[in-house]
Amino acid sequence: MTKKKTDTSKPKMQAAANSGSRKCLMCGETFDSEGSHNRVCKRCKGTQAWREGRSSTESAA
Repeated sequence: MTKKKTDTSKPKMQAAANSGSRKCLMCGETFDSEGSHNRVCKRCKGTQAWREGRSSTESAA
């Protein structure tokens, strides 16, 4: 008798179904989102505020 292998991989996200235009949570500009997990545009992700975990309206201390 052979054992059947069980698929233990993580489920694949359905990003294509959720992709589209979204407003960036930091700057408010519309950008092409890869899915519901992608809420901040690439420009904002490149800022020091994003890297430090601050919102775009907070000032550096």
